[in-house]
Amino acid sequence: MSELMTDQMKQVIGWLKMNMLTLNVSKTNYMIMCNRGKKITDFDCDIEIDGKIIKRITQYKFLGIIVDDKLTWKCHIDYICNKISKLIGILIRARKILSISSLTTLYNSLINPYFTYCINIWGNTFKTHLQRLEILQKKIIRIVTFSKHDAHTMPLFHKLRIMTFKDMYTYFSSSYIYKCINNQLPPSFYHGFNLSKSLRNQKNLQALYCSKISCRSSLIYSGHIMWNNLPNNVKYAKSLNSFKSKLKKILLNYTS
Repeated sequence: MSELMTDQMKQVIGWLKMNMLTLNVSKTNYMIMCNRGKKITDFDCDIEIDGKIIKRITQYKFLGIIVDDKLTWKCHIDYICNKISKLIGILIRARKILSISSLTTLYNSLINPYFTYCINIWGNTFKTHLQRLEILQKKIIRIVTFSKHDAHTMPLFHKLRIMTFKDMYTYFSSSYIYKCINNQLPPSFYHGFNLSKSLRNQKNLQALYCSKISCRSSLIYSGHIMWNNLPNNVKYAKSLNSFKSKLKKILLNYTS
């Protein structure tokens, strides 16, 4: 295994040199990915690049997303929870002088981006991981609205017109699928989202099946269920802005 990987890396280095590029070996690592139930300690191997052995890692932060070798997204959610927990203290101090409207603005500008950044990638992982984010969001909504710690939060979400974490996943993931099937993204993104051949359901997606849990939680395999359950007037929206507007009204449970 080590010899094979080292040989492959030599080819990569050769290609880079031919194209006048260099690889920073000190910042280069490798990750072996597999299902949660499998142990991969036996696959440790020494991979060399220009005579230097590169390190094996189990997680890596790439463009703001922490990817782990089991694709559970637990490390990324830990990171988000840590960041949001620190910001909750700011909200608690700020509500001594700010109104609900101003506190809502603080939530939307400081905290909500942590929930929504690339949510369509990791936002459908195991419920045990996502539950921590949902609890934090409910805590924040109670703080913003000056509510009791055990207050029912759904009326508060509706009052502030703020989407729950689950609804945010639906909103951003459905918007992504809309762009895919309406050719608003590069062609490489269209894989997995194929429209139905049925004349009655032309805007529905064909179902894809996978036996692995990690695959079933991904947007490519779960997205068709989410999309096909949307009302037809939303799926047939003539523009992305119109689609988002109609979908948001449904998720926030209010009508114009």
